Amino acid sequence: MTNSKAKSKVSAKITVLSVLLVIAALALILTAGCTANNAPATSATQAPTAAPQDTTAPTEVQTAAPTEKPAETNGPKYTAGMIVTNGKGTMKLIGEYNPKTERYLTRNLMQGRDGEAYVIKDGSFKELGSDYDNYKSFEQMYQTVHDDLNVYTVYSGDYYNFNTKNGQRIMVYANNDKTKIIGYLIPSDALTMDFVNENQM
Repeated sequence: MTNSKAKSKVSAKITVLSVLLVIAALALILTAGCTANNAPATSATQAPTAAPQDTTAPTEVQTAAPTEKPAETNGPKYTAGMIVTNGKGTMKLIGEYNPKTERYLTRNLMQGRDGEAYVIKDGSFKELGSDYDNYKSFEQMYQTVHDDLNVYTVYSGDYYNFNTKNGQRIMVYANNDKTKIIGYLIPSDALTMDFVNENQM
């Protein structure tokens, strides 16, 4: 009887121990599983890949072709020695052209009874006047342009006659009385006329 009680006590202890071991094992398994689930997922580290290389040929930058400089005109449209008139008796003599400003220097041109063209002395440089007109073209103000007064380098020839449209020089009088000729205006080139003293002729 005593033996059977003792045996049952021992088997009860073994059962309790077995249950405790099973519980401990389960707890250990559960703890290990949770730890594995909480651990950050590790992935195989990939070697850094090089940047993909562009195999297409680089496009050329299209630069605009430089615009060609417009061909320059051969001198002024109206040359020194030309006479412009508005058809109403008003005449101007083109005495000089300034290529920098593209302006013309003019003098009021007088006409005598026999058609001779002349100017009155004004004391300015070359007797050509002192101010450039503020326009580049005479086409609107003066419709008629007479270019019979050609470019000369030799101081000779008749004075310019407006009626016959010929001659090489414009007379310069000392005053309105036209009693004394002091010189002439003669075109030396397309840009300017020169004043030649009467004593030099």
